[in-house]
Amino acid sequence: MMRSVILGLPLVALALATPVSNSIANVDRTPDDVAKVLERGAAGDFFKDVTGIIKILEKGLPPDIPSEAAAIAAVLEQGPPRTQVSSDVYEKLSYYAQFPGSATACVHKPAEGVVEQLYVNETTTDTQAMIYRLDSRKELILAIPGTQSQQDWETNENWRLVDYKSCKSCKAHHGFLTAWDSIVDEVERGLESALHSYPGYSVTIVGHSLGGALAELAFGSLKPKPLNVTQVITYGAPRVGNAGFADYLDKLAGASNSNAGISYRVTHYDDIITHLPPFFLGFTHPRTEYWQSADKPAEATTYKCNSRESLDCIFGKAPSSNSDAHGTYAGMKVFC
Repeated sequence: MMRSVILGLPLVALALATPVSNSIANVDRTPDDVAKVLERGAAGDFFKDVTGIIKILEKGLPPDIPSEAAAIAAVLEQGPPRTQVSSDVYEKLSYYAQFPGSATACVHKPAEGVVEQLYVNETTTDTQAMIYRLDSRKELILAIPGTQSQQDWETNENWRLVDYKSCKSCKAHHGFLTAWDSIVDEVERGLESALHSYPGYSVTIVGHSLGGALAELAFGSLKPKPLNVTQVITYGAPRVGNAGFADYLDKLAGASNSNAGISYRVTHYDDIITHLPPFFLGFTHPRTEYWQSADKPAEATTYKCNSRESLDCIFGKAPSSNSDAHGTYAGMKVFC
């Protein structure tokens, strides 16, 4: 019964919230047809077509999907109740929300005292990142912006799960992994150079939306290395990998049902992107979630959920196709 409730909630919510594209709206297709759609990532626009995929899958899940769904359902059943965040945590989440948008030319400049250390722009994947330096905090900030271009949308749409080399059981979103792999060497060299010039500085990784997905991959790559990565903060990030990948990130972050760790997955109100790709396709979020539960964010309505996919946080809120919740975090505009 619990599994039916868990599966049914996102199915109904997404079906209500997202328009259906004609390309895959035929609910009479077979699981073989579904497999073809999933193999190429998506048919047409990723966010419009996901509801069509959901309708097909409701008629008959491919045989390899229920096992992943059951594993995630088990995680959902174990989560502790949510708690209101402290003032210190809320201030942290609000402060770092400025950086993903600052890494683009069309949103806003970072706060006074923040120095642009290195700009990374990989044209083959149209993937950008910025390394900032903040001397008052002795900190380097790796900021990765969200979707800005048609090529970014193609990255989003390439959502097959592929092997992730850092652990045997890990799989990650193909498009996100390709984008991160295209900049990882330059980012790592940039951080090494900055830390050589500014020894003792810490590294914080932040990202919004697509950039939040890449920030999780960056954390997985950079945290095990001698780069003094002390935290990762994502805003409106989609799901990036399977349960094995989430396990791997949770271990790196020291996150569990009883410990928040150093990973902050910030969600806002009814942001639909945090529900995608659908978890029953094998994707699941890592810990720890911080849900700004009201349209207008405030400390009193921001909650911490230690489990990965908690019904006490955004997974229990019907998502909306309106982009307002996705475009602002902590009252900060975070994408163009």
